[in-house]
Amino acid sequence: MLNEYEKLENYPSFKLTNGMILLDLMQEKNIGLSELFSILGTKSVVNEIISGKRALKETQITQLAELFKINSEV
Repeated sequence: MLNEYEKLENYPSFKLTNGMILLDLMQEKNIGLSELFSILGTKSVVNEIISGKRALKETQITQLAELFKINSEV
């Protein structure tokens, strides 16, 4: 039986952001920031998305999925 300190509800929740996913995919697929400019816009827009200050649009998600060769539902 788990004691009180080992129960999951005692840990803060963790939220995976679009920026975290994007950075992970970039590293995994060896894609640089400059390759995202045509989809996302300027370097400042890309940085805002990665930092969580700007949301991805549905069309951007679809284009990124094509670039990374993954399902857009991921």
